[in-house]
Amino acid sequence: MLAVCHGILGVIAELFGLYILLVAGTKILPESFRFTRYKAWMRLALVLWWLDLILGLATYFRWYVLPLYPPK
Repeated sequence: MLAVCHGILGVIAELFGLYILLVAGTKILPESFRFTRYKAWMRLALVLWWLDLILGLATYFRWYVLPLYPPK
C-alpha cells in the first residue's frame, strides 16, 4: 500500500509539474486554464514532491531495511 501511494502521488506531482510548465512556458493552454500567481502553485508542487520523496524513502526502508532485522 505504501508503494501504491508513493506511485500515485508521484504521478500527480509529475502531471502537476508539467501543467505548471505548460502555463508558465508556453501559450498552448487557453487563458481560462492559466494562472498568474506562480509562487503559491510552485510551493504546492514542492510540497507534493517532498511528500513523494518521504513516501519513497519509507517504501525503501520498509522493503529493504526492515527485512534485514526480523523480530526476535
